[in-house]
Amino acid sequence: MRRTTVLDRRLRVSETEGRQRTLAEVGSEARTPPDARQELAVDTLVADVSDRNRITVRTLPSLRRVAEFTTAEPPTVLEGKPQPLQLGFLDDDQLFTVSGTLVEYWDARDGRALSQPIDLKSLRLTTKDRPTYFLRSDPRPGYVAVTVDGESEMHTIDLRTGKENEALGVRLGDGLIAAFPLQDPRYVAALTTGGMVELWSLQPGKPAKRVVGPLGPMNADRYVVGIIGDSGFFLANGSSVHFLKADDPGYRQTYQFAQDRGFLAATRDDEGHPRRARDEAARPRRHRTPQGRRGTARRRD
Repeated sequence: MRRTTVLDRRLRVSETEGRQRTLAEVGSEARTPPDARQELAVDTLVADVSDRNRITVRTLPSLRRVAEFTTAEPPTVLEGKPQPLQLGFLDDDQLFTVSGTLVEYWDARDGRALSQPIDLKSLRLTTKDRPTYFLRSDPRPGYVAVTVDGESEMHTIDLRTGKENEALGVRLGDGLIAAFPLQDPRYVAALTTGGMVELWSLQPGKPAKRVVGPLGPMNADRYVVGIIGDSGFFLANGSSVHFLKADDPGYRQTYQFAQDRGFLAATRDDEGHPRRARDEAARPRRHRTPQGRRGTARRRD
């Protein structure tokens, strides 16, 4: 999947192999195009952001629009620009959004709010005056993983009740930025300071243990991390995509491209790869070491 230039304002889904055909393409009528730092959320649907806080949900690979709704207004940060929204799918039909410290929980197919908004400040997850929060989906229905930039705790929040489930919290390594729970609740991926990625094993009654990494560093706003199956994980960065398994630390499959690219998102079955408009000439090259494939992501115009 790729976002073309800001002036073009188009979203495309393309094949990654064979003729690399464009499978679908749509334009945007937004008054304000998406920020270059703005995430997309991708599952079997894709959710895009425009006009600061307008969410458009489309099917894949057709890009047919199924819902459109607005979130809470994001706060304004440096240079008068709005802070990018965070968003992610919990399953095929549910989406969370984060505007500043306000978390909202949506039915992705009809734009209906599924619970009252949650203000993360009210949960008292940190003593910092101005914390930066990162949210990612959790494999347990209705839950999200919440981290505070620079603190080692991964909190687990129930979006249906607005409360933290402290029994599911876990302490990872120092310098934690964001946590990505895998489908198998025994494993979690972590983004740490310096743009490094690690995989951690969580065993009941034992401290969390790092089993893969650190890998990186990641290119700021130009990488994708995502989940494959129960314990699989992919890391797209620079000119390559690496497929890893938390329960098999020696496993790795790599796709190498001809040049660096700004990764955006990948579909669940990985039929459409992230790509920028200028990456047209790049071609994947496979390097074997067993094999693998889902994703959240970032945009780069």
